Amino acid sequence: MYEKACCDAQNLTFRERVTSFLIVQKRRNMAPENASVFVAEDDPDWQEFISDDLEKGGHSLKRLAQTKEDALASITSFVQDGIQVAIVDGNLSGDDHSGTDGREIVEAIRSTNPDIKIIGLSTNTVGRADVSLSKLRYDTGDISKAVNEV
Repeated sequence: MYEKACCDAQNLTFRERVTSFLIVQKRRNMAPENASVFVAEDDPDWQEFISDDLEKGGHSLKRLAQTKEDALASITSFVQDGIQVAIVDGNLSGDDHSGTDGREIVEAIRSTNPDIKIIGLSTNTVGRADVSLSKLRYDTGDISKAVNEV
């Protein structure tokens, strides 16, 4: 429909032109099917769940950070690494479950790479993430589905 709209717009109704434009805009704003993903997660079991889920969904884990400091340092290389989606745990410090780690990482990503889609994956909501997934209700396939739809 988009190709037709580009090449033969005079034969389309206004509604068809608007619809084709919206479809193209939605595709531009969505993560690609084979997304390059950054993950900030401190728990080795969750790292494995996420990695397996991404692989099964056709996505690739490009960079992994296990601490807030590593995550913040990694953000500067997102463009170079081709990162399109970030999955961020809210709590990367063993004793702190306030969610501040995730919020700080999301804020840093938003300020330097505003086009990166962000998925919060935590027991609490990760503020300013595009999508929040709960570790308490996680099901196989949730992560790759969220990457596809974010």
